[in-house]
Amino acid sequence: MARLLVCEDERDLAGALRWHLEREGHRVVVTGDARSALEAALLAPPELVILDWNLPDRPGTAVLQALRAQATTRDVPVLMLTARDAEIDRVVGLELGAEDYVVKPVSLRELALRVAALLRRAGQTPPETLFAAFGLVVDPKSECLATLDGKPVVFTWQTEAILRALARTPDLPVPRDRLLRALHGVETDVGARTIDQWVMKLREQLGHAAQAVETVRGVGYRLTGRPALPCPDSVTTSARNR
Repeated sequence: MARLLVCEDERDLAGALRWHLEREGHRVVVTGDARSALEAALLAPPELVILDWNLPDRPGTAVLQALRAQATTRDVPVLMLTARDAEIDRVVGLELGAEDYVVKPVSLRELALRVAALLRRAGQTPPETLFAAFGLVVDPKSECLATLDGKPVVFTWQTEAILRALARTPDLPVPRDRLLRALHGVETDVGARTIDQWVMKLREQLGHAAQAVETVRGVGYRLTGRPALPCPDSVTTSARNR
C-alpha cells in the first residue's frame, strides 16, 4: 500500500483512477488543478504522483518542475498521464523528470501495473510484516509462514498464496480478483467467486483462528485481529436466556 496523489481534471477519469487504485490497496488523494496538487504534495509528500499534462490553471509540466525543485518531493516518482501523444511531448516530460509517460485513453489495469513497477523501482513497496491474533502468528519472512498456538500450520500452495496476499495489508480489504492474481500471477477468466472455496479451505486450516480471515461484503476478504461480532439474533437469544 502506498500514498498516491492523482492530479486529473477530468472528474470521471479521476474517479475511476481513485476507485481502481484503492482496490489495489493504495491510499489515494485526488486533485483537479495544479495549485491543489502542489499544496497536497507539500503538506503530505506522496510516494507517487499521477499527473495530467493539461490542467486548468497551469500545465502539468510546471507542477513536475515545482515538485523536482522541493527537497521533500524531489525524488517522488511521477507518472505523466496525458492525451498528448507526440514524440516531442514524451521527450519533454521525461527530460523534466517524469519516470513514466502514459497516453490517454488508458487501461486502468495497465496503469496499476505501471504504478506498482514504479513503486518497486523506488523501493516503496511496503515490506511484509508480522501478524498475530487469536493464537495465529503469520510471519512472511519465516520459513514457516504461520503457526497456530505455537505449532506450524500446513497449507496447500493455494491457501498459502492467499494468506500471503492478505498479510501484505492487514485490516485492509483485498478484492477477490487480486487474490486470484496472487494464485495465477496474471489476469484470469476464472470467476472471482471461486476464490471463496479456497478461503473456506484456508479457514479450515486455521482452525479456531479462522475468524482472522474476515469477509468484506461485495469486495473480498481481509486479515484482521478484531473478534467477529455476534449476529443480532444470537445477541437477542443470549439476552433472553439470562
